[in-house]
Amino acid sequence: GDTVNTASRMESNSEKNRINMSPQAHQCLKSQMPQLATESRGLIAIKGKGDIECFFLDTSDKNYACVHKFENDMLPLGFF
Repeated sequence: GDTVNTASRMESNSEKNRINMSPQAHQCLKSQMPQLATESRGLIAIKGKGDIECFFLDTSDKNYACVHKFENDMLPLGFF
């Protein structure tokens, strides 16, 4: 459904080795892990969706490294 289509569009409009997020994913991430740094990409034309503000997760941020190594590389339950 719509979730799969959105995920596919986020992937196809991303850059290599970057984590691209929709506004909804960004909002969810920031509500659960506000210390993680993100970068607005501005409005991106997403096929079938129109212009959407997308975000990259800043994987160079020290807080990302801490979460990434959390308990043998397992993210907290409910992270996504």
